[in-house]
Amino acid sequence: MKRHLLLAVLLACGVSAQAATLALRPEARVSGANVTVGDVVVSDSSLPAGLLQLPLGSAPALNAKSVFTREVVAAAVAGHPEYGKYDVTGSASCQILRPARIVHPENLSGVLLMELQKATGSQGQVKIEEFAATAPVTLPAGQIGAQAQLSPTALLHPWATATINYYIGKEMVGSSEVRFRWSWQRQAYQAVRSIQAGEPYSPLDFRLTTIDAIRASGNYMTQLPTGEDQVIGRQITAGQLLLPSFLAPKKLVQRGDQVVVNYVQSTFKVSMKGVAMQDGTKGQTISVQNSDSKKSLFAKVVDADTLEAVAVQ
Repeated sequence: MKRHLLLAVLLACGVSAQAATLALRPEARVSGANVTVGDVVVSDSSLPAGLLQLPLGSAPALNAKSVFTREVVAAAVAGHPEYGKYDVTGSASCQILRPARIVHPENLSGVLLMELQKATGSQGQVKIEEFAATAPVTLPAGQIGAQAQLSPTALLHPWATATINYYIGKEMVGSSEVRFRWSWQRQAYQAVRSIQAGEPYSPLDFRLTTIDAIRASGNYMTQLPTGEDQVIGRQITAGQLLLPSFLAPKKLVQRGDQVVVNYVQSTFKVSMKGVAMQDGTKGQTISVQNSDSKKSLFAKVVDADTLEAVAVQ
């Protein structure tokens, strides 16, 4: 209460209250690309965040120095209507150093491996075998984070390239390109014998093997289907790797077959005899002719001689 009363008396007598002071440091270090008031001053009292974030100018180059004078700092503070009440004291100038660190991209193999595993769907084992000679990267000192971005053709060749982006917090502070040789081992199935197109599919005709997925290239099957409603869609030679396109649905119904068509609703089922007008695989909808009325309808294949009538929109 007495302090407030004294302040009121001073103001009434035309005496201004003493302004808060900011002491300029003789030197300071920065890691970002800009210098702020908070980088170069100290104060005995807590300072507003907005004041500390007032920009003074660009930071020097990495491993270089620059100087900000007291006049420059005072002008920046005085030029802001909210913070003009602060006086700048302390050193006549502040020498700014922007320290740097040297990063060798090949030391970031863990970042590359993580991106390769993501790109390959974690199918199989990836390994970086070697790096091509790469110049080190100069980055600001501090806790550096890194992210890798593979080239579009990286998964197609044993020698690949990637861009490494470096961050301090959310700010990107540099990038570099690396070239590396890598390997990708994964499992696939190969035929144990030659199989003709149209033969029934059997898991016993294939065995699991390890392949060089980069050199082999292709969408090779890593799991065998267990269903019996498939056939070999094309000729396969012994030792050939199995692709999904090599299998085809088995035709359960052929055109001209005598079939039974069931019409099912929640409370009843009606069956009728018919003739398939098309070939059909399991779950496929085909045209069927009613044997009695000779009218056509559409029905879904359930098994080799049974179909279920479907409504046509």
